[in-house]
Amino acid sequence: MRETSWAGVTFTVLGRHDTERVRAPGLYVFAARDGARSTMIFAGEAQDIAREVGPHHPEWTRALALGFNEVHVCLGAAERIDRLQLLSRIVRAEGAVLDVESARAAG
Repeated sequence: MRETSWAGVTFTVLGRHDTERVRAPGLYVFAARDGARSTMIFAGEAQDIAREVGPHHPEWTRALALGFNEVHVCLGAAERIDRLQLLSRIVRAEGAVLDVESARAAG
C-alpha cells in the first residue's frame, strides 16, 4: 500500500471505494491526485471509517466534482480529542478546498 503525508502525519492511500474495509476510528482526506501531486479536497475524522466515509458522505458529490479520486486514512488516533487536534493541525497547515465550516453551512 502506498502512503502519503499531510502536515507530517502519515496516511495510507486507498481508492475511493476501499474505505468499507476500514472498521476503525481515524482521520480521512478526500484527495485529488494528478500525477505526483495531491490536492486536499476535504479532511475529516470518523469513529468508524467504514460506516462514515463513502458515497453517502455529505461532501462526497462536491468532492467528486472537484476531482476527488483517492481517500487517505490515518488510524493512529483512537480518541476523538486526538483526532480533532490532528485534524485541526493538518487543515491549518495544508488547507482544503472544502473546509469543515463551509461543509457544515452547506449541509
